Amino acid sequence: MQKKYYSKIGLVFYLPLVLLLLSCIFIFIELDRSPLVWIINGSGLILIWILIIPTYYIIENETLIIKSGLFSKLKIDIKTIKKVQEKRSGLAEPALSLDRIEIRYKKYDHVMISPKDKYGFINDLKSINSDIEIILKDNRF
Repeated sequence: MQKKYYSKIGLVFYLPLVLLLLSCIFIFIELDRSPLVWIINGSGLILIWILIIPTYYIIENETLIIKSGLFSKLKIDIKTIKKVQEKRSGLAEPALSLDRIEIRYKKYDHVMISPKDKYGFINDLKSINSDIEIILKDNRF
């Protein structure tokens, strides 16, 4: 079984990209029409996009794979997950929204993610490890 969940993307993450794009356009049109300036600013925008946007979570057999950007990949054995709790946090984590869930696994490890389909994601985790403690604000579980 393999199921892929994309990260929810909040305004806090879109806003910097939009501002950078607008600044690139402004610099090109109003200040310096040099192609080099446009290429440098555009490259910065593309780099930010590549490092941030490809964020998703895969449940494959009994493993949770957290992919964030091009270079970050974390694998968690779902059987080691102790607790899933809803959190609102701005900490740097593989989540593109402030509407997050914290996953506590092993003895002291944790990671925060933001799947679009939070409830479907949690249901899939629970179907593999029924011992996971779920703490949500709406007490759905």
